[in-house]
Formats: sequence, C-alpha cells, structure tokens
Amino acid sequence: MTVIDKVAGDTACGKAILNMQEYDPDFDIEDLTHEVEELTREFFCNYLSGNLEYIDKVMGGPAHSFCKAMIELKVKEKWVYKLEEVIDVRLVDFRKGRVSDGRPHFTYHVVVEEYNLRVDAKTGEDIVDSVTSDGSVQLATYEITLARHSEPDIELTGHYWELVQFEK
Repeated sequence: MTVIDKVAGDTACGKAILNMQEYDPDFDIEDLTHEVEELTREFFCNYLSGNLEYIDKVMGGPAHSFCKAMIELKVKEKWVYKLEEVIDVRLVDFRKGRVSDGRPHFTYHVVVEEYNLRVDAKTGEDIVDSVTSDGSVQLATYEITLARHSEPDIELTGHYWELVQFEK
C-alpha cells in the first residue's frame, strides 16, 4: 500500500474506493464516472419503457419503490412515454463516495435531456397537459447513488451496480 493509498483510504470516499477494489482490483473511480453516463441511459430506457424485470434487478431501496410505483401508475392510467429513452445525458459529475451497510456507494449529479410527452397506451394519441406532458424538451437534474450490488445479474444488466437513490 502506497502513502497515497493510505491517505485516500482515510476519507469516506477513499474507504469506498478501497472497499470496491477488494471486490474488483481493477476498479477505478474515473472509469466508473465515465460508465455512469451509459448506466444512466440504460436505466432511463428501461424505466421509461416500464421494464419491471430490469428495475427489480438493478434498483434497491427508495429508488426501487419510487420507480416501481411510477411504472404501476402509468399501467393503471393506461399511458406510456412517447419517447422511451433520454435524448441526451448532458452532465455526469461525481459527488461523493462512502461505505454503507458494508457496500461501497458512489453518488453522482446527472443532467439529462428528456422529451416530456405521454401517449395513450391503446390508441397512441398524445396526452397533452401544461405540466406533465406538454411535448417540450427539458433538462432534468437528478442525484443518483450506485452501490455494489450484493447479487448482481451480470447476464441481464452487464454490470454489478444497484441504483439505490434516484432523486430529481
């Protein structure tokens, strides 16, 4: 262990990185920061399309409860998103790292460009209102926290991360 490793390991973020490196010796926080852009796209595509199998596999805690409830609501109200993916991920900014419940957690500030329009699930007709479905393109800011998944499904998801916090 180098002096830099020792000093970095004394911080909450350093401890999270070292914890992750015990699981994956090649783990690098800069690589994860780049990967978060793709994970954000993947998450939104599955969330917006209502893929509960994916949500159940990669989300935990309050993030899972929120997303599952929103998917169930749109099924109940019989609507879908017109565009089931984000237009762009504009910013991914690393905020902090910590170890919680024995697992490393890494928090990011993410800005995405979204298309704000719902359509009737049966007819495909636009559902327009001035607040939640006006056909606009919006920049939305989220804080997301990823934790190393305790039981990752690499075959389904391609990664070992669990999204445990998702706040707008």
